[in-house]
Amino acid sequence: MLPRLLVSIFVVMAMACGDGRSATNSPLIPSAPSSAVSKPTPAGEQWNLTITLRDFTGPDDCSIYAKYVGESDDDWSMTVERSGELIHLDISLLDDPNVHIEYNGTIVSAVFTATSTQSVEGRVCGGSRVSLKSERRVSGRFSEDGHALTAQGVVSSSLTTGETLVFHDDWKAVQQ
Repeated sequence: MLPRLLVSIFVVMAMACGDGRSATNSPLIPSAPSSAVSKPTPAGEQWNLTITLRDFTGPDDCSIYAKYVGESDDDWSMTVERSGELIHLDISLLDDPNVHIEYNGTIVSAVFTATSTQSVEGRVCGGSRVSLKSERRVSGRFSEDGHALTAQGVVSSSLTTGETLVFHDDWKAVQQ
């Protein structure tokens, strides 16, 4: 299994959320927004989430991310709230719920689509600090009994340099 920080690279990119951790060898070192405040635990169904990086494309100097293709991280929890045709997903690290991202979308029968956007500053691909604007989309399906889900995520992050990083990942989750 990947070391937590390295796995978190693509998830944090996917989340565009900084946790204030630092590592000298990390290709992405996000910084928490100055107004970051601990959020209360969200209401809803609690799930265990595993995210696997399926594919990465980006500039040559970001090729470090490609070596993590196929790697999985199961250190995530997810809260799912469903109301009619609306769905809200809040994913966070199990041991640090301040590292999280929220998705909002729709659900019809067992099929859902949700999106999230947010900006962040961080060191990307071992370079200097840049601003990122990320758009995230996840689409998937709940199992027939509603206690498991599979989904595919796409994260597109635009760098201030004009270059784009694109991550594709697979989600598998089971209700606790």
